[in-house]
Amino acid sequence: MKKLVSFFVFVAVTILSVTAGNFSFSSADDLTVPVPMKGKYKDGDTKGFLPLSSPFTVTWSDSYELAVSSTKAETVTLSVFKDGVLMEAHTFVLESGEAEAFVLLGYEAGEYSVVLTTPAGTYLEGNFIIE
Repeated sequence: MKKLVSFFVFVAVTILSVTAGNFSFSSADDLTVPVPMKGKYKDGDTKGFLPLSSPFTVTWSDSYELAVSSTKAETVTLSVFKDGVLMEAHTFVLESGEAEAFVLLGYEAGEYSVVLTTPAGTYLEGNFIIE
């Protein structure tokens, strides 16, 4: 019974974290979590609004790895910001079903923003926390 209660508490905390749009954990947690992204996805002449129409998934892990994947081939620029200051940016081609990962070692504790853009006009933004 105690394990069942612990499980439900874990699920409730996870749902609240997703709703808040920020994730935070220390290196002892050994987790990879999605970074909720907001914005617009543009594919050629059509626009869609998240979460249903975007092929992108962004995850953050306690090993300080930020990863982005896509269900379609797309040129992407991933930018990381802290307090509005650009920390780093990478432009790359994501193939369908593949992921690109970046290790963010040496970053100070705090809240960071990740921004995904594409030449077609996609602009997606999410937040994650490094402790």
